Amino acid sequence: MFKVLYREIFTRVSKNRVIAFENSRDVALRSGFINMVEKHFVRTVERLVQESTTAAEIHRENLRHHKAIWSSIQSSSTCLSCLCRRPQYGLYCGHIICENCVVVLGECCENDPWVFKIKQCPLCEAVMSEEVTIRTHPPTAGVGVLCIDGGGIRGLVPLKLMKRIQDQIGLPIPFQRFIKVAFGISSGKSSTARCKCFLLH
Repeated sequence: MFKVLYREIFTRVSKNRVIAFENSRDVALRSGFINMVEKHFVRTVERLVQESTTAAEIHRENLRHHKAIWSSIQSSSTCLSCLCRRPQYGLYCGHIICENCVVVLGECCENDPWVFKIKQCPLCEAVMSEEVTIRTHPPTAGVGVLCIDGGGIRGLVPLKLMKRIQDQIGLPIPFQRFIKVAFGISSGKSSTARCKCFLLH
């Protein structure tokens, strides 16, 4: 599997035959580096097959092994937990993780499958001073946009309309949950601010 899916990618990424590390005298041959990654990959797959463990648990162990290093490293451009995506959610310890890592490493809420709680940083394992609750956007849901215009008494019309839409939907889900982006002007601004407030909570 490694040879078919990954070896060519690693060969292209490490173009130089010798890999040098910044601020270090250590060097590694490209072949040695790729073989090292392959051995680690094989060990991981063997554990998945032979033991009753998951890829997420193995990933947590790998992160935990280097937690002393993570405490001094932060990035706002790359999720250090997976090194694949841009980070979106900041934690109290200063680390920022992406939505995928929230889903994989967070604790799913019993009442809502798309709400996750982070009690401990997956990188440095710092315990959150307050429990971080993150509401993710379901992959099957579209992007709902709410724009409200109007001033004075006309601001009541959108509120009545939203109430009617929620009644027609007939689900025990607040109308605000269907909205991803909300904005408005005049009294519409107050309505959208209220909607955003509900979205955050």
